[in-house]
Amino acid sequence: MGCNAIVNNVTFDCLSETALAGLKNLYAIPVVDIDTVTFGVGALEHTITGITTTGANFVKIESRFETRDFTSEMNRENYNTKTEKTINVLVPGMEKAVLGAINELACSAKLLVIAELSNVDGAGAPKGIVAGWDKNLGKDGGLLLAAGTTIETDISGIIGTPIVLTGVGTEIVRRMEGAITVEDGATGTIITFA
Repeated sequence: MGCNAIVNNVTFDCLSETALAGLKNLYAIPVVDIDTVTFGVGALEHTITGITTTGANFVKIESRFETRDFTSEMNRENYNTKTEKTINVLVPGMEKAVLGAINELACSAKLLVIAELSNVDGAGAPKGIVAGWDKNLGKDGGLLLAAGTTIETDISGIIGTPIVLTGVGTEIVRRMEGAITVEDGATGTIITFA
């Protein structure tokens, strides 16, 4: 992996200072269903601008508000980088179709996941980050999905499926700037990330 000359400063505007955050939805697809991934051009374009599939669509994973988090931690050893990524979400309820879809994703070898952020651009388009695909590792940087079941006995307790996605890579997450097709039971719904 080559290094590039640094031509920009690390700065932020007043809106960035508020650190508005939050995950909204996840969009997952098995890495075996990915044909090509297109990366942003230029040393400072840490983006993915296109993902073509073998005909499969992304699966949308909705989860309960404020029960989701995403962490990415980089370690440096022997001048190399290793990034460990973890996504946690809670899918409420026990609907059989939802459980079936989660089980299918869990049976996949590895997944590429786009995490939709709660904030949007000026035109209202969603922002997203990609985990599970690495420019150096390709599909080997995919995430593994593990799911469980939580049924609490308290009347105000939780019933649902906690999902944990984990994986390793050689770089921090990339922004998604492009369109994907999401499963809708028919021809698919297009979502464009800014």
